[in-house]
Amino acid sequence: MSFKAYERAAELLPKKYIKHIKRLLMSSGIEVNPEKWVGFFFLFSIFLSIGVLIDGILFNLDFYLAIILSVFILIGINIVSYVSLVLVVDKRVRFIEQMLPSALTLMASNIKSGVIPSQAMLVSARKEFGPLKDEMDITSNEIMSGKSFEGALKNMEQRVNSEVLSRTFSLIIEGSKAGGELATLLQGIAEDLKHTELVKAEIRANVMMYVIFIFIAAGVVAPMLFAISIFLVDMIGEVGVIEVPELAGAGVPFLQLSAGQVSSEFLTYFALASIAITSFFGSLIIGLIEKGEEKKGIKYIPILLILGIIVFNFASFLVKSIFTTISI
Repeated sequence: MSFKAYERAAELLPKKYIKHIKRLLMSSGIEVNPEKWVGFFFLFSIFLSIGVLIDGILFNLDFYLAIILSVFILIGINIVSYVSLVLVVDKRVRFIEQMLPSALTLMASNIKSGVIPSQAMLVSARKEFGPLKDEMDITSNEIMSGKSFEGALKNMEQRVNSEVLSRTFSLIIEGSKAGGELATLLQGIAEDLKHTELVKAEIRANVMMYVIFIFIAAGVVAPMLFAISIFLVDMIGEVGVIEVPELAGAGVPFLQLSAGQVSSEFLTYFALASIAITSFFGSLIIGLIEKGEEKKGIKYIPILLILGIIVFNFASFLVKSIFTTISI
């Protein structure tokens, strides 16, 4: 399919979304036109959802269920593509933030030895710095081609889109304007970043108990309770109606148990949907507690979801096996 078709498909989406994807692609280091990126996944999701709908009709699948599946695929593919891009950006930014103190320390050493800042940045760009090396090369080349030191740093800040990098560059720019010694400033910032990272690691260790609790509650306990509840509903349905007369002398009607109007299949679908919702919000809470940002927990969604489904099916099988053995 022509790239123009992708760009035309992207025109149907909000421009703010396109700009947001453009920023994410820039931060991820992926050199792809944002219109082509968005248009490809948008068209792919449309064609695949239409194919699922047609297959459902041909194979006599329930019409409303086929529509729900096609809509789910249409939305799901675009969500997965967006989430995957966000995870790539977070991983890249996190690696840059980890390597930044070492890079600043090398720059400070080179500047103390008499090298100008642009050349010091170029010389300090080591291969083990990964994406940070690429950004340092681009920034140093911009400075040597005539762009101001402040302007080159701001360009790098826009490309990486990191709060740590933004605060670091703000301190460097303000310190340079105030006439401070750049080498000493870089060394001090590097030490502060290392200390901050140690504090974050200590905080993560302290909140790990809460993360484990949420993980167990969302991925193990909730699916087990759903499995037991569905089994009890099935058992009541098989027994039929259980009527208990009023208590003698009390005149209080006792509870009457009967098979409900809700089928076991509906309850299973409801349980799976609840597990998916619990996994989603549980992962966001884990990200908020562990990293301070909800989006940091997106990577836990598939883990919690798969774990929840496995526990639900295993618990259903186990409960049925136990009560079948007892009844025999």
